[in-house]
Amino acid sequence: MSYERVVLELVEGITDTPVRVDFIRTIYFIADSYRFGRIDDATLSRAVYEIVKDLVEYKFPFETPENKKELIEKYVKKLLTAIRTRGMALRFGASPTTPTIP
Repeated sequence: MSYERVVLELVEGITDTPVRVDFIRTIYFIADSYRFGRIDDATLSRAVYEIVKDLVEYKFPFETPENKKELIEKYVKKLLTAIRTRGMALRFGASPTTPTIP
């Protein structure tokens, strides 16, 4: 799944535009900081966990703590994979959304 799709999936259902934009901007800031080498892998993981935790708390305020934990883990894994994949593709000069021919 592409980086942009993961981000849109995360903010899906948030109808308050300023909140939605703030979440997206924060995710992009974290991803760009990682891509340009300003933060290391551990810092990326912590930052992604925090933003995803805030997103899940905002989107699902009435879920049980166990369900929230599962959602957080699922989205953190997806977002970290997407950020790392996008970062590597951009570092090596490939378009992250253009498929390569084998």
